[in-house]
Amino acid sequence: MRYQGQMAMVRCAMAVDDERTAVDTLLTMEQELPDDPEVLYIATHFFSELGMRSAQRLHQRAPDSYQEERLQAETLQSQGKNEEAAAIYRKVLEKNPKVPGIHYQLGQIDLAEAGASGSTDAAKQEFEKETEVDPSNASAEFVLGEFDRRSGEFTEAVRHFTRATKLDTGFSEAYLALGMSLAASGKFAEAKAPLETYVKMEPDDPAGHYQLAVAYARTGNKGGAAREMALQAKTTRARGLVDGSQGHSVQP
Repeated sequence: MRYQGQMAMVRCAMAVDDERTAVDTLLTMEQELPDDPEVLYIATHFFSELGMRSAQRLHQRAPDSYQEERLQAETLQSQGKNEEAAAIYRKVLEKNPKVPGIHYQLGQIDLAEAGASGSTDAAKQEFEKETEVDPSNASAEFVLGEFDRRSGEFTEAVRHFTRATKLDTGFSEAYLALGMSLAASGKFAEAKAPLETYVKMEPDDPAGHYQLAVAYARTGNKGGAAREMALQAKTTRARGLVDGSQGHSVQP
């Protein structure tokens, strides 16, 4: 009866544009019934509609604001119209050079435009500018760390990944990348802590177990290495992956 009553309340609130009641009720239902498909279905449609209404109000009430321009750019970017989106992002920066997130988006566009074999220098510059504008941007720090890791600059990579984990303690990929960078520079003992954190956060990822197995093996923990290799094999089978490079035994 409570479930049916809540559903009726949501539908009625949506029908009369009572957004607050609909939002409060849906959030309560999502907390009480996080896996209910009907709740998730209605929430998807309602919050999508709520976002469209907010966008319309933004356009009507603040058509000349940088927020309106930014929303236009994000829409174009999602449609793959990167050149048009970049032009608007740069226009935003001309008027508001300290707006966080804009350089990050430009960096993403530069990466997309560079392709697999293109230069990433322009993208790297944008991500560096983003960290200057917004020192709390963990994603920008992570991307900069990836640039350094892939170019073999492990000391710099460790610095960026460490900062990313401190800015966002739930950033699981940053812990894996930090552990891999430390291991690549021969610091296997230091690599263990971030890798252990990663496998706790992402226990179903074979890569984390493999990297931790290597770190354990290189620091003399044969039992830990064997356990992690067994978990790596188990999670690989569960994912249906076939990767010979991860199937070799690890020797200290």
